[in-house]
Amino acid sequence: MDAKPETSATQHPTVKPAVKATPLSPSHHKDAPPKSPTRSPIKSPSAFEQKPLRMPKPMSI
Repeated sequence: MDAKPETSATQHPTVKPAVKATPLSPSHHKDAPPKSPTRSPIKSPSAFEQKPLRMPKPMSI
């Protein structure tokens, strides 16, 4: 009985972080490169895209 619950608990934490880290890793990496460079055309669209995304979130809630 002890072996069963232990295996389940070990698999849960291992699968959760692995799945969450995968989608978050590529997302953050892509957002970092465009923000790193000090380009006016890239910063303008970035800031505008972030504003509309944040507005719908609080409005929906």
